[in-house]
Order: sequence, then C-alpha cells, then structure tokens
Amino acid sequence: MKAFVEFYRVIKPGGMIYIVVPDKIKTLDRNRPTTSVDHMLEEFSNDVEDSNPNHIHGFTLGID
Repeated sequence: MKAFVEFYRVIKPGGMIYIVVPDKIKTLDRNRPTTSVDHMLEEFSNDVEDSNPNHIHGFTLGID
C-alpha cells in the first residue's frame, strides 16, 4: 500500500505505472494463504512495518 502512495506522489499527470507481479504458483511461498486486501488496508491504516516479526515468521512458515 505504501508503494501505491509513493507511485501516486511521483507520477506525472497522464503518466503510467507498470507493475510486474509474479505468478503465485511459481513462488517460494506458494502454499502460504493469500493476504486479503482488507488485511493489507488494516495494516496500512495502523502503520504496521513490513519488517514486523509476525510477517517474517508467517513468511518462513509458508516457504516450500
């Protein structure tokens, strides 16, 4: 979510942002549940950092 805020801040009027997203079935954490948009918005609203220990723990549990 922070990335989208930054994109909006720096994009020129009429500009375009290209985002490349990996195919989840080809990632190391493919077996991990998908994070919901509601969850991302809640954490963004509460200013939860990406380096939060819960994120790191949850990611390592889901690595194949």
